[in-house]
Amino acid sequence: MKWSVEKVVLLVISLLIIFSIGTTAGFATCYIHRKDDLDFQSYQKDKWIYNINDFNEKNTDYNIIVEYIKNNFQQFLDDNFFVEISFTDNIDIQYRTAQLNQDNGEITYGEQQRPNFIMTHEEQSSINSIIESFKNSGKKLKYILLYNDRISFFRDREPYERSYALIYMFQNSKPDFLFQPDEFTKKSIKKVQGQWYHVVQNPL
Repeated sequence: MKWSVEKVVLLVISLLIIFSIGTTAGFATCYIHRKDDLDFQSYQKDKWIYNINDFNEKNTDYNIIVEYIKNNFQQFLDDNFFVEISFTDNIDIQYRTAQLNQDNGEITYGEQQRPNFIMTHEEQSSINSIIESFKNSGKKLKYILLYNDRISFFRDREPYERSYALIYMFQNSKPDFLFQPDEFTKKSIKKVQGQWYHVVQNPL
């Protein structure tokens, strides 16, 4: 079978086009995988920017407030899922209890109240130090949640930001949730020291 010059030229052009498409697709696939790898590496590096970064300097203050909360607020946990405690810059303390509906996971809050006990000068100094610690890390201390097995210090956040908490566990075990058991929220956990952990919400 004889091939005309025109057929040979068309065949060569067709082969070149096929090779070009395959090469472009290969480069595109490599670029996508490389971009995914870079995005993941960037996330792994950046997810801990939410951390309290001066904990080692202020761990005495954090431990003083842990004892203050355990000694004064655990009495409100009897029939409640957690107690939410908030502080302002002038140490105006408020708290409210929260109950968890085991059937649908909904949380019902009680009324905001002021406790009838006061902080010592040392405790006031420590909570001021913690408030400053959160500010130094870029955000305010939103509230502290007391559960049966932990105390969680939550940072304030914008709607597009991931939730973060510095968590103290009563027992020597890792936190198994950020907000409540069986939550959909995925999280990353990093031990700070002792029974303290950084916990940050992962992107959905």
